[in-house]
Amino acid sequence: MDESALRAAWEQVVKQSMMLRTRIVQHSRLGLLQVVVAGDIQWMEADHLGTYLAEDKAASMQPGDCLARYAFVKERDGGRRWFVWTMHHALYDGWSLPRILGAVEKAYNGGVLEERPGFNAFVQYLSQQDQEATTNYWQTTLAGCEATMFPPLPPSIHQPVANAMLEHQCPPLPRTMASDTTTSTLIRAAWAIVAGNYTSSDDVVFGATVTGRNAPVAGIEDIVGPAIATVPVRVRLPRDWTVPALLAAVQQQATEMIPYEQTGLQRIAKMGADAQHACGFQTLLIVQPADDGLESDKSLGRWQTKSELQDFTTYALMVQCTLATERVQITASFDPQIIEQWQVQRMLGQLGFVAQQLAEAGGKTTVAEIDTLTPEDRQQLWKWNGEVPPVVERCVHELFVEQARARPDAAAICAWDGEMKYGELDELSSRLAGYLVGLGVGPEAIVPLCFEKSMWTVVAMLAVLKAGGAFAPLDPEHPASRHEEIFRQTGARVVLASAQHSTLCSGGNRTVVVVSEAAMRELPSEASEASTTDKRTTTRTKAQPDNPAYVLFTSGSTGKPKGVVIEHRAILTSCLGHGKAYNLTSDSRFLQFSSYTFDVSITEIWTTLLMGGCTCVPSESDKKDDLLKAINALDANWAHLTPTVAKLLDPERIPGLQNLILGAELVTDHDWNRWSPYARQITTYGPTECCVLCTFYSGTLGFYTGLLGKSVASVSWVVDPNDHHKLAPLGAVGELLVEGPILARGYLNDAEKTAAAFIDDPAWLLEGCDQHAGRRGRLYKTGDLVYYNADGNLVYVNRKDAQVKVRGQRVELGEIEHHVRECMPEVGRMAVEVIMPGDDKDKATVAVFVEQKEEEVSDGDGSSARVFFPSQVDSQLSERLPSYMVPGVYFSVAQLPMTTSGKTDRKRLREIGATFSAQQLAELRTRSQGPKRQPSTDKEKAMQQLWAQVLNIDADSIGLDDSFFRLGGDSITAMQVSSTARSLQISVTTADILEQKTISRLAHRMSRNHFSSNLVMEDPVNRHFSLTPIQELYLRLESTGSACFDQSFFLELSSLTNLESLRAAFKTLVRRHSMLRALFSQTAGGRWQQHISDRGSASFTVDYVRCIDSKDVSEAIRQSRDGLDVQNGPVLAAVLCDQGQRQLLFIAIHHLVIDLVSWRVLLEELEDLLLSRKLPAVPAVPFQAWQALQTEHATKHKCPSGVAQDEVASGSHCPTGA
Repeated sequence: MDESALRAAWEQVVKQSMMLRTRIVQHSRLGLLQVVVAGDIQWMEADHLGTYLAEDKAASMQPGDCLARYAFVKERDGGRRWFVWTMHHALYDGWSLPRILGAVEKAYNGGVLEERPGFNAFVQYLSQQDQEATTNYWQTTLAGCEATMFPPLPPSIHQPVANAMLEHQCPPLPRTMASDTTTSTLIRAAWAIVAGNYTSSDDVVFGATVTGRNAPVAGIEDIVGPAIATVPVRVRLPRDWTVPALLAAVQQQATEMIPYEQTGLQRIAKMGADAQHACGFQTLLIVQPADDGLESDKSLGRWQTKSELQDFTTYALMVQCTLATERVQITASFDPQIIEQWQVQRMLGQLGFVAQQLAEAGGKTTVAEIDTLTPEDRQQLWKWNGEVPPVVERCVHELFVEQARARPDAAAICAWDGEMKYGELDELSSRLAGYLVGLGVGPEAIVPLCFEKSMWTVVAMLAVLKAGGAFAPLDPEHPASRHEEIFRQTGARVVLASAQHSTLCSGGNRTVVVVSEAAMRELPSEASEASTTDKRTTTRTKAQPDNPAYVLFTSGSTGKPKGVVIEHRAILTSCLGHGKAYNLTSDSRFLQFSSYTFDVSITEIWTTLLMGGCTCVPSESDKKDDLLKAINALDANWAHLTPTVAKLLDPERIPGLQNLILGAELVTDHDWNRWSPYARQITTYGPTECCVLCTFYSGTLGFYTGLLGKSVASVSWVVDPNDHHKLAPLGAVGELLVEGPILARGYLNDAEKTAAAFIDDPAWLLEGCDQHAGRRGRLYKTGDLVYYNADGNLVYVNRKDAQVKVRGQRVELGEIEHHVRECMPEVGRMAVEVIMPGDDKDKATVAVFVEQKEEEVSDGDGSSARVFFPSQVDSQLSERLPSYMVPGVYFSVAQLPMTTSGKTDRKRLREIGATFSAQQLAELRTRSQGPKRQPSTDKEKAMQQLWAQVLNIDADSIGLDDSFFRLGGDSITAMQVSSTARSLQISVTTADILEQKTISRLAHRMSRNHFSSNLVMEDPVNRHFSLTPIQELYLRLESTGSACFDQSFFLELSSLTNLESLRAAFKTLVRRHSMLRALFSQTAGGRWQQHISDRGSASFTVDYVRCIDSKDVSEAIRQSRDGLDVQNGPVLAAVLCDQGQRQLLFIAIHHLVIDLVSWRVLLEELEDLLLSRKLPAVPAVPFQAWQALQTEHATKHKCPSGVAQDEVASGSHCPTGA
């Protein structure tokens, strides 16, 4: 290589190209401008490539600087020579680069350079754009965008960093498609289909980078400069479209977009809510031809490119397809914290697989017929699901009798109202079974049960099974009309009930049998003589494994509950399967917490008994008012709770609870992590139709929100949500189908619904795959959308229909809507949806949206909503529906929002609901009652404060006559109120709250031993109050209060944050917890006192340090600790130590204002704030009130003998100032 000739060639090319002489400057009035300057290249030289590249990378390019650098590097040892060209991306794009290099080669070889149009011609074209037409185009194109962005960003990540890369090659795409369809169009369509699988949507949006070389500018192909642009691409995927129609639509969109593709994402995003949503895409697709320009001429050597562009990639996933004659090279850059490597690898394979099919598709092939499941995915799915667990062809009571004979003296039931051994339970249930046979109970007969929590419920269940029948539990708290409907559907002739609830079941031609200790003694003598010998049991029990064992009624879309019929063999297979997975043994003592109408009760009772354990039954009052006490009193070591209920318990106060199952609601990582140090945890999933549960997870390698685990006693398949004859690709979202012996028989007396939910022999099951033969099978369509992760665990996404979970109960919105329509016949169009208040994402509320005339709605713009509360309708619905199904709020809207497909836009309804806070909804719901009466007595004020804290609303908005339910309360929050009241020595039960409903009526039921009239529920600022004994001890020993006496934690953050977010989080914590604003002072007499300051900002500091080595960290920590000052503040100091991809957080708080128990609360809340999660309610008792209670208690319960001062002074744990 002739170095001087190469220099001359570059000089010639730079002189000809305006862009290579362009600089960007900051003008005081006009902002950023580009300026073309004259001048020669400033050549640089070096003698070590690595050193030069490091220095070059460190050298920034500021406004006004030259944006291109040129250097020659000659290695000192006389070896290789390098030419290094560094250029800012503001000067070029991928189209320009080979043309610049081609021009250099041509000039070096003596060729004449042609004149090229300048970049200013392109800039001039952009300045002449029709702004009105541009806005109209994008608003029309993106109108009604319903796409779900993929991949979704976790709350903790605001800016993706695509710092990982994968490559995939697929064969060249055949050209059997229409000649006017470009390969770029085909790949866009293929990506839309793949992405649609991962979002379960037929409306897909992603970003695309276009070359800009289709602009109507003379010589645009030869212009050097960045003409590329990024645009949102929206692709609709109607399943009945043919492939040619889809490709034509995508091609037409690309053509029509050309005049508007240079608009810019920031401008497009400002053109309306739909446009803003579309511009939030997280996937960028780039399609470009093979770039051979860098290697077209080897006379100058081989170019090696190194781009730092990935540092500026702001998308979670960037897919680049490079087209070549012999292959399609697909490269993905991605953020591994957002989308995992295995998923990206699968998606790239699916992209190539779908693109091949689109290219080869015939004219009549529809979008629905395109297979997105690659052969590799199919093999993996069959590897997981190749074997179906065997069925257990036995009856439940048969296995129980075997347990009873093997261990008759072992505890079977430990209940609040008595205990039973296995032998006793066997004998009593057999006596009752004999009586039931005499009443006509036998196989296929359904016997409703109506009991409160009691050991006699288990006796009743087992007796029905032994008689050959199936039991159907009723909830005594449900409306009578619901009970009557169940009686009608079951054709019940016999009902078993407790003495307390027997009157609920009377009427018709039914025989009500009361089951109690007294009633069992009065059974007819012939039943009493019934033995449990093989002969008599065989004679009496005619049930077979395919006969029903129980029927559970769930919400039905027609307005009536639907009965799920479970056979003996199904429940036995399930119980033995998950019992073994749980590792239940004869030492297991399982809390029977769930309602009998909820299928978890089957595990709590029957799985436990069949595995030889003991079921522990609390009373209804203990279950609702003091669950923690009940768990300890019953010595339960197993419990199955919803996350909502588990949050009410303090893990440290129930050390005997060794195993906790969380389910029935979405389990979050926060729910899981809270209990991890205290108990073995399990999460389960399973519809009633799958016998309690069909998946199970108990891993120790970490948990994340939505994780369901792997199949148990069954196998799980994920299919296309719109077509169960197609398997979904691995990692894509689809509907969960369950196969195996645990499936229900079907729905009681409803063959049509049964046929719709339970399917036989889908084609893919019959076909199998290369290494696994196909099979016949029956599967249940759950309606739940899930996906597989890399190791075969299932992850929950959401529902595909209008079925929801409210307070752990399955609810069909159609059933609620049916009854609302009957109670509001004058209403036209309406819809029922579950909403979450904007400030309380955990508080699911059933909402009714009613369409009314525009003049009746506040703003009349069709999008606003007015809250109203029809008291009469509420009363009627309370008589028809269980409490958890009764709507909590009603909205009137001028027009129900509709999707582009003409359906009710439920997403928009949820958005309307989220615009209201819990506080606003509470105020609007109670406004119809007129002026509020405010509490006047201490009891009333205390309850007002408790309600406010638990319901997360202002205390002043709660009047004496406001209904707890209208304020947003439910049975779970009533349990919270009761629990918190008990800690204040206020006796109020959950039942009291649910029955009395208002503070006024509740106050008459409340009693409190030594109720303090001086109880301070408020938390006044700048008012001195006394110290606790431990505070006095410290300040007596360290009279200045200046010694170092802090507690600190040094944490590594699992998700990166920034200083602004951290300060905001600590500001919230200081505002919530008043002792973090505590300051201490001395009186003139030298006595120490404390007060809560109103200057929150002075109570804490948060600093940031960019750490290079450990010395920086140590110094920052030392300074933060030295700055703590209990007299003037701060009492809390934090330091964020940033090490690039790793962050450490140091927190120090003075020990006078915190202890280790408080730290646990504080760190949990800090994590919630940084991850944008909802905070729990603020503790109802501030420290000032607690101190007053402590002082009062100490005064009334003084220790009879004091402690000598010298003994206190010699305490081994006194602070030493170190």
